[in-house]
Amino acid sequence: MIITASQQRRVRDTVAAVSRRLADPSAVAGAVELTHTRSGHPQVNQWRSASLAFGDAGLALALGAVDDAHPELELDTAGRHYLTRAVSDVRTSTPVSLFDGVAGLMAATKALSRGGTRYRRLDESLAAWFPTAAQAALDHALRAVDDGGPTMAYDLVSGVCGPAALLLSDPRLRDRHAGDLLRILDVLLDLLGHHEPGQGELEHHESAHGELGHHEPGHGDRPRIVTSPRFMLPEARPRYPHGAVDLGLAHGLPGVLATTALALRHDDLPWPDPLRARLLARLDREARWLAQLAHRLPDLGAWPQHIGWAPEPVPDQGAHTAGPTWCYGSAGLARALWLVAQALDDAGLRALSLDIARAAASRALSGLRSPTLCHGTAGTLLIMCHFAWDTDEPLFREAVHSLTDELLAAYDPASPVGYRDIENDARAVDNPGLLTGAAGVLLALLTAAREAPAWWSRLFLLD
Repeated sequence: MIITASQQRRVRDTVAAVSRRLADPSAVAGAVELTHTRSGHPQVNQWRSASLAFGDAGLALALGAVDDAHPELELDTAGRHYLTRAVSDVRTSTPVSLFDGVAGLMAATKALSRGGTRYRRLDESLAAWFPTAAQAALDHALRAVDDGGPTMAYDLVSGVCGPAALLLSDPRLRDRHAGDLLRILDVLLDLLGHHEPGQGELEHHESAHGELGHHEPGHGDRPRIVTSPRFMLPEARPRYPHGAVDLGLAHGLPGVLATTALALRHDDLPWPDPLRARLLARLDREARWLAQLAHRLPDLGAWPQHIGWAPEPVPDQGAHTAGPTWCYGSAGLARALWLVAQALDDAGLRALSLDIARAAASRALSGLRSPTLCHGTAGTLLIMCHFAWDTDEPLFREAVHSLTDELLAAYDPASPVGYRDIENDARAVDNPGLLTGAAGVLLALLTAAREAPAWWSRLFLLD
């Protein structure tokens, strides 16, 4: 056990208090209304019942996780209520995505199934729907990659990496949908390839410390994972006139690498002869590129969110670095590289991933802005728990202790759901959701009190 006995008791009490609030639909409805009113991003914070990120499906998963750890809290009925609402929101147009679609509903169902003993009819219904929804997502991802399309076509949150993470979280799902999983991996292989040879190379001009180097794919050709400026936010287009590579675990290249690395653990998949070998080769190439970038960074704890593509050298246009968090930044990237190092059995890459993780831990000890999972304390705590389990290093254990205390201290009984997300402009928002709200904090607290990873760690590409 990583945390102390005293912390264990406080975690249990806080989990109970927050769970009771989230189990109350009226409290959640009030928090959703407050989120819409107070958030600086109301267009993002739109409650959708079928959503794992910000919806009833996410509450079902979180309460299912609590019910598994603390059945004495009797949260099963509340979890079922949210799952029923989430399923009733499904339409024929519902995507397969993990955090906003069918895959997320499958995860929520699994969380409440008590080891697969319940909700079997619902599970079978969703499983029957999965291949068609997955194929539509794969077709979209292939078109998007060919067109320099948005990261949401392939990333963990909205794209094809999410359904792959779900399938990899459960041997039964992996076996049932092995063909779907291999088709997703074939698309990721294509994504890690390159367009026709031409001019250009990646210029790392996002650091305040000057140029960081360039991508050398071997032929001067354009990586397919480069996102075209027309799919970027308007304010980012002048900064990346020729496109950029996303460096977030949740949204970019590290997530693709982590998904691929986790899949490569499974020798029992019916791998087509060339696919596994080609994935290993491309995993190795892209990981070495990230390693080259790491050696040019003045601070391994401060990674850029994006790397710009440029036919010619582009002058530094300002720093846009991320904190040591899950979605972007050093913590999530370190975890991705750790998984890649395991898949490749590469000692040097493993050492680098630990150096980055140590830098992330050191930065995290200075405190994070928000307590939530996506970009705050809860997400970093999840990652530090995994590094502590894997290495038993004192720094990672210290980080787990410190971040757990930080989360416990952030509990606010004046909030209808117990925790508030702190947005970039310092707005405090009573968000009940999984990615940026109280439900995600529950998962982090439960993780800190565990002796080994839970199955749902795979949903966040952590194990």
